[in-house]
Amino acid sequence: MLGFKNIKNSGDKALPTKTGRNDAVSGITPRATVKPIRDWRICVVGGAPDALPAMPNVTFEKGVNIATMAVLALPGTNPARLYRGLWANDQALLPIIDAGCDLPRADAVISAATADQIRQALTAITPICHRLDDVPGVPEEQREQFLALAMAFTRDTAINARFAPNRAQVAAYPALTGIPINNDVLRNLATDGFLGTRFFQRVHECSHCQSARLLAQEECESCHSSNIEPVPLVHHYSCGFQGLRPQFVQGERLVCPKCNERLRHYGVDYDISGELTHCHDCGHQSGDVDVGFTCMDCGQHTAAKDCSTRDIHHYDLTVDGRQAVLSGAMPGLLNNDGEPARIISVEEFDRLVVIERRRTKRSNRPHVVMRMTLQANGDKVDQLGLASLNSLYRQASTIAAERLRDSDLVAWRGPRVYMLMPDTPTENAVIVADKLGRAIADIFGILPDFNILNTEDNRSATVEASWLDLREAA
Repeated sequence: MLGFKNIKNSGDKALPTKTGRNDAVSGITPRATVKPIRDWRICVVGGAPDALPAMPNVTFEKGVNIATMAVLALPGTNPARLYRGLWANDQALLPIIDAGCDLPRADAVISAATADQIRQALTAITPICHRLDDVPGVPEEQREQFLALAMAFTRDTAINARFAPNRAQVAAYPALTGIPINNDVLRNLATDGFLGTRFFQRVHECSHCQSARLLAQEECESCHSSNIEPVPLVHHYSCGFQGLRPQFVQGERLVCPKCNERLRHYGVDYDISGELTHCHDCGHQSGDVDVGFTCMDCGQHTAAKDCSTRDIHHYDLTVDGRQAVLSGAMPGLLNNDGEPARIISVEEFDRLVVIERRRTKRSNRPHVVMRMTLQANGDKVDQLGLASLNSLYRQASTIAAERLRDSDLVAWRGPRVYMLMPDTPTENAVIVADKLGRAIADIFGILPDFNILNTEDNRSATVEASWLDLREAA
């Protein structure tokens, strides 16, 4: 529930209220004093407003409007409908008081909708309302990203992850309940400098559907079945024969299949020299056991060497994130040192390509959007595995950024690296591609392919924003 601590309430359940955070880290300057709010307009959901106790300076009403200051959720509330309604009415940031609904996100929790508990809840959410007054407005573009930052700012809270077994990505962010935002967008906000990261967990992903709900298993190296069993190897001293234990079993006795001598005493007649893994499905026997994963969503198998990993993080609002909220707009992308970022997300690259197309159309100056594809052959895929290939592709984007001009931008996704080169004729881009291609081939042993994505008449093509299956691309 957003990091609350309990305050005492005589005769009633303890009421959560906000805990403090390190403002030097969060970049948030708290108000010196919190002024009380004289008149409250509260939207009531899950019950009738007229069933609530009369309270001075508090108006309970049905429905959300521009004057609504908070939401009171009664036990009849449908949580999914509540959050969808707030989003649809552009009121996702409204403070929520949970009166016994067990909501995934609430700003105050009370056990009953009594006048005393409601008054304490209003006191607890007053700082949030004041911070909401500091937010000038929600921009139409990048609405989800802005609201994620605004939620952290107005609640003075971190965006902490928790396990969510019902989701393919196995993680959720309760603080952002009601905002349709995914893990990739949060990672991009962190890359862009609006959020700081703290490690939460590393998960493995299915190579077919990217689900993290994987069943790890010891398996047969031939057919990948987990229906395997270790079988002892029996060594008969007198004749030197060595074989699997089932070959020696005759009823309740052990008899050597070579010389028909009965094995009576361990350490005298025979010993166990080791064991083999026997697969009951295909009959394969081996001294080694493989580890693999079966996806519980798509049912496909992924070998351990082909299983990529993804880090899940907690997120903290940075000074740049706070400034974005207070300015009511997402500023330009910056690195941690304040310099413009060279490697950006594919989504942001798409938007900048459109802007560059408009600029070059007005100025009649050329630009090039180029794609580099690293075509790893089957041997390279089998040698490295998909996880290592993904790291290789990331390094290739870094090398591309280092060899381009400071004014050029780079984005990458899977085996494809995209480059935007303003004020560059096509013939110059061909020279750059030749030099970069040779450098990539020398370093990684993979000869990349290059494609110019914009035509000579400056009608720029936007890049693909969907994740490519790495094995298919290779």
